[in-house]
Order: sequence, then structure tokens, then C-alpha cells
Amino acid sequence: MRNTVEHPFHPLDYLERAASQSPGSIALASNSQQFTYAKLHLLVRQCGNQLRSLGVRPGDVVVTKLSPFWEWVFLLAVHHEAAIACAGAGIPQPPPFTVDWVISDKSDLDFDAQHLVVVDQTWINQAEALTELKPRNEYPTPESPCVLMMTSGTTGSPKGAVFTVTNCLERMTYLPKYGSDNTQELCFMGLSTIGGYFIALNASANGLAYLAVEAINESALLLAARFQIRNLVGSSMQLDAFMDILEETETQLPSITRVRTAGAITPTPVFERIKSLLNAEIISIYGATETGGVVHKTIKFGDAENDAGEISDWAEVQIVDENDAIVPHDVTGLIRCRSIGTVNGYFNDGETTDKKFRLGWFYPGDMGYFTINGRLMIVGRDDDIINIGGRKIDPRVIDNFSRAHDGVIDASCIALPSTTGHPSIALGIVTNSEFDSEKFSSALQSRFVDGTCPTIIVELVEIPRSQMGKVLRPELISALEAACS
Repeated sequence: MRNTVEHPFHPLDYLERAASQSPGSIALASNSQQFTYAKLHLLVRQCGNQLRSLGVRPGDVVVTKLSPFWEWVFLLAVHHEAAIACAGAGIPQPPPFTVDWVISDKSDLDFDAQHLVVVDQTWINQAEALTELKPRNEYPTPESPCVLMMTSGTTGSPKGAVFTVTNCLERMTYLPKYGSDNTQELCFMGLSTIGGYFIALNASANGLAYLAVEAINESALLLAARFQIRNLVGSSMQLDAFMDILEETETQLPSITRVRTAGAITPTPVFERIKSLLNAEIISIYGATETGGVVHKTIKFGDAENDAGEISDWAEVQIVDENDAIVPHDVTGLIRCRSIGTVNGYFNDGETTDKKFRLGWFYPGDMGYFTINGRLMIVGRDDDIINIGGRKIDPRVIDNFSRAHDGVIDASCIALPSTTGHPSIALGIVTNSEFDSEKFSSALQSRFVDGTCPTIIVELVEIPRSQMGKVLRPELISALEAACS
């Protein structure tokens, strides 16, 4: 599915236009510093030229591992050199692909790359001293890679989804349909996510400020109030954490009229809490890094948690069986989807690309069905389903039941491998002072029978999750195994 877009296009086009039209407007801000569009544009050119003098070339893979404020500066500087930009959060060691350069503010960074650039104030001063600046490098073709986004670290090995210049421009064409056009936003998703990166790019497209959130704390609250944000964006976990700050500080943010959440299903208690504290429209987006959002809805009271909504008008979604035949309404099958801006695969990983991208569709690994009214209902992931002696168990049912119990803050259920070859149902929980282990165990045993009740229950400090709130299953298995040993 491909939209017709105008070329040439460069990710810096938005910044350059804003610097020309609104040089004095704030382009980038945190609670400790800010740059106007004129300043940011100049600094990006200077840093790009400094990187070029060090040997960064078009097509090089450049990873940034910096604070959110400076990460945006250097991602743009990498684009200035027509290199492939990759924000470093979520990249494992060793990386799943060759990294030519890593840019960090830590000289002792343990990261497998051919070259390390350590950015400190001296480095910035040297860049700012440059006066004879060469023009930006252009990406050779519209299909040239310009961004790598890490994905699927939640299920095993993270992979780098390749975004071409065309992919980026196509994604930008439908972002305003979520209400992002000419509206000041604050996004908790990092620049290593599609939400974070494209919201930052969209801020430049509209001449607004990209607000670099260092952490979800009172400083984020101050930033939101200072810029009178209209849109708040984050995973349900991030938004819930921000609600904690609002309650603790007894702060109101009447300027917020819309909340967008993506990355994981929004639990009903989180929706109700946001609604009570902000009384804003809450939009839930279902999709993937590889496709962007493909289904969305405005959440309403009484909605089923697994109701993802209706297909977005820039996307296609189908439910198919194991032979790729479309199944009828109300029949569960594999979800496949595509949209304007769908990437073509993973960086230097043809095997996984062939598995996930087939027949012109992307297969995210989720299972679901369509109702007769065209609403997509998410059932789970095909690789999440726990199979115990032929009995298939959806762990989300156990997770949701556990979280609803008094004293349970977070929970995640998983099949824990064993030396016998027969997996056990293990449940990791995070609790507070109201938790009663005996009542909880009794409730589980009453609700889940016939071998579907967790046999291992472990209290953890936290459930390992990605920035988007998705459970990091390899880390969860490690934490449960360590607790059981």
C-alpha cells in the first residue's frame, strides 16, 4: 500500500522551513534549556559538519545514546550527513547489525561500534566555533534508508526496522489525522520509538516545540504547564505514572484536550483514572513499528479492553488462518496489516523479514477477530499463548485478573521452561502493603481451574517492560528463574 508523495524530501526540510519562517520560536525545550529554531538549525549544521570532519559518511549507521534533549539535536545532525540515524535505547549488546558510529556523552560506554564519538561541552564548543559550513548531504534516492527503529525486543531478539526517506514522509502524511497538526504535544515515548521520533519531526513541521522529557516526574509536569500542551501522548503505563504525579501534586492541566495511547492495551482502570483527572478525549492506537497505527478508536466507558477499534482509512487489516485464507467475522485468526508508510523489512535480517513480511502484508504475530460491525478485537499473540499438555491459555486473562486484585500493582504471566520439558505457568507480580498472598492465591485457584492456574507466583520489584509498556519476556523469564533458584 503506497501513497503518492512529492520528492525530493529530506528529514531536515521541516526544520529548515521553520527556521526560515519562525526563527525566534522555541524548537526544542527541556526544563533546563531551550533552543529557538534559528539556534537549533545552526547547531544541527555545525554538529553535522563536525561529524563529517570525523569521517561520518552518507549511509553510515549512527547510533545515538544521549539525553532526550541532545539526542534530538544529534539525530538531526546525523540526517544532515545523510547517514542512517538510530536512537540507541533498546539496542542489545552486541547489536544485531554493524554499527559504524555511536555518539554518547559517556567516554566509558560499553557498546560494540567501529567508532565512538564522545560529546561533552568541549565538543559542542568546537562545533559552535565552525563558521564555514558545508551544505547538508542528500540521501541518494527516495528509497534510501534514513532511520532504524528497534522493534520486537519484547518477544526475543530486537530487530532494526528500516525506514526509507519515502517511509518517513508517508508516515508524516497521516499523523495530523490523530490531531497532531498545529497542536502543542508532550510525548513520553522516547526518540527510539515511532511515536517519539515522528512527534518530534511533526513539531518541526508545525513550527512548534519538541518537549524533551527526561523522566516522568514533576519536571515533566512543569514542562506541560509551561507550554500549555493540548495533546498528551504515551503508553498506558507512562500515562498512569503521570497521573500519579498529578495526584501527588494536586495539579490540574485544563489545557489538555486529547490523550493518545499506543503500544499496549489500555486497562480500564487506567482509562477511568485519566478521564477523572483530565476529562480529555482518549484515543487508543493499535499498530506496529513496522506499519504505524492501523486501527484506532476513541475510548468510551463500557468499552471492552480488547476492542482495538476500527481500521484507519490509511490502512488495511485482515484476519487469516494458517493458510493465509481470510476467516469470517467472529472467528479468531492471525492479524495481518499494511498501511501507507509500511517498511519493507529489517536491517541485514533477511530471514526474519521473509517471515514477517509476506504476500504484501506485515504479520505482527497478534491474534484477533472482527465483529460484524467491523471492530477489531485483540485476543493475544500467537507466541504468547501458553500450551500446557494441549490446553491453551491466554496469559492476558490471568494478567488482567491479577491486576484487579487488591494490592497488586502489576502482573505478567508466562510459560517458564523446565528441565522436564513441561513448562510451568509462572506469574510475576508487583505488590503494595494492601496485598494478602493467601487471599490472592485462593482467588486464583477459584478462578482458574483444570490446570490453568499459575503454579509459580513470584513477587518482583518490577515487571520488566519496554518504553511502550510491553513486557520484555526474556528479562521476565530471567527474573522469575533467578527468584526460583
